[in-house]
Amino acid sequence: MGVKMSAWTAERRIAQACNIQKWRPWGKSTGPRSLKGKEQSKMNSSKGKGRDAKTLAIKQFLTLQHEFLLDYNEAP
Repeated sequence: MGVKMSAWTAERRIAQACNIQKWRPWGKSTGPRSLKGKEQSKMNSSKGKGRDAKTLAIKQFLTLQHEFLLDYNEAP
């Protein structure tokens, strides 16, 4: 198997970059709207199952536990 070469020429890359600057697709992005989508997008920065993802999961658990205890202490 050989290396697959891109069909994009240098001129085509430059033209595409100019077009993208005109279109500015990042300006039209609304981001996640649903609660589920927001929760999923929060995890985007956590790659894989490494230390960062575990730390985030522990932090989320502790935050939920803290909120529960606040609600529990306010109950009659």
